[in-house]
Amino acid sequence: THEECGQATGSWPNSGGVGSTERRGMRRVAAAALAVVLLLLSPAAAAQPDGPDGLREGLVESAVVPLNGESFAPAVKANPYVLVNFYAPWCGHCRQLEPEFEKAAGALAGRVVFAKVDATVEVELSEIYRIDGYPTLHFFKRGHGDEYGGGRQNESLVAW
Repeated sequence: THEECGQATGSWPNSGGVGSTERRGMRRVAAAALAVVLLLLSPAAAAQPDGPDGLREGLVESAVVPLNGESFAPAVKANPYVLVNFYAPWCGHCRQLEPEFEKAAGALAGRVVFAKVDATVEVELSEIYRIDGYPTLHFFKRGHGDEYGGGRQNESLVAW
């Protein structure tokens, strides 16, 4: 077997009579399957909501639903109570809030939707809701929102 530029030439030992055409076909199928798996596991796929109410269907890693410009309005309209965290990934206060927000989301699952919006990416939403500091929480009741003024600890979020 001779190798040049990463491509093998000649026959494969113990190939069982499988020709080069079949091997190329199997490699293409394997490469396509790998591409599909990687696409499904990518952060972009995880952030893309696909449910009729703007929420992602299927397995959910977090009790907090990521929203974007497309999914925001449908999610807020479809759910009677939604608490949205407008955050910046680099913000220290946002990072402190994240585990508390996650705990509260778990405690109120099924009653209140906890969602998050990366305000540094979703600039239009940030302008609409006048986000000028991070984190900023907005509570939406039947589609109408106001800035949340309560505490930032799990217990305060749940009690509010």
